[in-house]
Amino acid sequence: MCCPACLPSSAVRAWCPRKFTLVPPASMLHVLLDTQPIFASGFSFKTARLLQLAAASKAGQIRIYMTAVSVDEVNHHLDDKATAAVTAGQKLAKCLRPLGTVSQIVGLELPPVDRMRSDFRRSFKDYMSSAEIERLEADGVSVSELMSMYFKRLPPFSDRKKNEFPDAVSVLTAIRWCERTGRNLHVVSGDMDWKEACERLACLKWERDLDGLLDRLPPLKLDVSAEVAHMFHSERVPIDDEVRTQFEELVFRLADYDGEIIRVTSSHFTPDRVIVVEAEENEGVGRLTIDGTIDYDASISVDMPLPLGVYGEVDSEHTGQEEIVVTRESQVTVEVSFKFRREREDIVVEPVDVDLVSCDTEIRVNE
Repeated sequence: MCCPACLPSSAVRAWCPRKFTLVPPASMLHVLLDTQPIFASGFSFKTARLLQLAAASKAGQIRIYMTAVSVDEVNHHLDDKATAAVTAGQKLAKCLRPLGTVSQIVGLELPPVDRMRSDFRRSFKDYMSSAEIERLEADGVSVSELMSMYFKRLPPFSDRKKNEFPDAVSVLTAIRWCERTGRNLHVVSGDMDWKEACERLACLKWERDLDGLLDRLPPLKLDVSAEVAHMFHSERVPIDDEVRTQFEELVFRLADYDGEIIRVTSSHFTPDRVIVVEAEENEGVGRLTIDGTIDYDASISVDMPLPLGVYGEVDSEHTGQEEIVVTRESQVTVEVSFKFRREREDIVVEPVDVDLVSCDTEIRVNE
């Protein structure tokens, strides 16, 4: 705990136990979303937990905030990802040039990097809008408080990590919001610096991840959600073939081996968790996400040295092709839109669109 004699009065107010009275917690939780949960999602805003977070916000269970620093940091990383994606696409196009038009081979069109960045940023902006996320500006943050934190090595600063000014601005922005509103903030972040900061402050409550936060919320009041989720989870509504077909059409890469992937054949899709995001009360249309796994075999062509001579010496200059097969498992997220209607005591569900939105396409041979 900090020492009041060591810091200026403004820093004492920021980092010592709160002196003002907080409003008693209401049924709605006020949540500060750090960048770390978004990084953990692979910047896919269609993962089950991020969609569930948005649904909880729209249902009035929570209200979500992000600091201006966090919003800018996400956009900066999205710009980097757009540049990396276009660069990777250009390399792929160069490799496939002898075979013809790239779009004819893999259905790939290479947009300008500026448009890719704009598209990536728009996906984030659309998610912020759908989740009704409020941006907290850093107008009330003072330089003197930042420097006090820096020299005293208060989280997020430390002897090991001294250049954490953006995170420090976010911390002080959160404190200012609490002082202004008299409410607590539940900070969702796997970053241990945030954990240490929250332990120092009565108004900030640390949440390790979205699972811990969302699992404490009461289920959304959708009459059909549990029944629909059960039907998809138990595979009474078949989507297995469509998910596997989309999976096999993806572009895979070897992570730890030199060789060529000949084909990928999936065998089974297993839903692990089904979350109904939207649904009407008795009939109509709905949307859900499914986290699950796909079991598959990857056939890989590798170069093998040819043994020559009576003693089996290896001729390193001559190689032969050999096909090996590895069996692996991939984590996937599937988004499904569906129609449903209630018939007496039963619900009839019909998938309309199945979209594989996230999966692991990196194959490791040496597992």
